[in-house]
Amino acid sequence: MKKAIVLSIFCSLFISIRAPAFEIKDEWITPPGEYENRDIPFILNKAGVRIALPIRSLYTVRVFNQAHTLAAINYHETTDYDGADLVVSNGKKISILQDVLHLIETTAERKKILPVQPWDRIEFTVKSILGNKAHCVFRGYIFRTNTLVERQFDIIVGSSDNPLDLQIIKK
Repeated sequence: MKKAIVLSIFCSLFISIRAPAFEIKDEWITPPGEYENRDIPFILNKAGVRIALPIRSLYTVRVFNQAHTLAAINYHETTDYDGADLVVSNGKKISILQDVLHLIETTAERKKILPVQPWDRIEFTVKSILGNKAHCVFRGYIFRTNTLVERQFDIIVGSSDNPLDLQIIKK
């Protein structure tokens, strides 16, 4: 039996898929609009369906919680931006939250965890996950002054029924 591959163009920052628990596996494919194969991570559910994660320039580190119900996929996108996507599962449904920093930036600024600044370079990384808590590190260089700003904080991720319920806790 041939396994299905689901490729999507990821335009939104949130994708939800009905599926049981997941693993993340790599496969060499040619993404749409490209001419060479490259390593693309897929969510693999227990039914054998593969769902491509957002296409990024380079995936770096993957971090899971112990139950494999929450994962962070850190990536390098451009010379001035490193970010992370989150994958959340409640055992029945998997949700992908793309570019987590973009999703939390306004709240982090409002809570004074991050300053309201124009940035020259940003490195946002999920370092570890314990339960539904993702430990994050932000390193950004303020535009023009090149002043380094470093912050550590936790993101509490809601259930897969409401994964956009993200709470930010200052360390």
